[in-house]
Amino acid sequence: MLTRILIFAVVVLIPATALAQPQIAFDGETYDFGIVAANSVLEHVFELRNSGSEDLIIRRIEAP
Repeated sequence: MLTRILIFAVVVLIPATALAQPQIAFDGETYDFGIVAANSVLEHVFELRNSGSEDLIIRRIEAP
């Protein structure tokens, strides 16, 4: 009986925990402002969400 429980744990539970991870999802990755006058201040908000099953931790953000 103990052997069956161990086999169940290895086959079912361990892969399930390995698949649990954060997954970032963006509504869009680029935005086209079109033609813009010189010295204009532009702003756009990129919305993101965690579509995974674990907490998503963002440690650093960089703009190109």
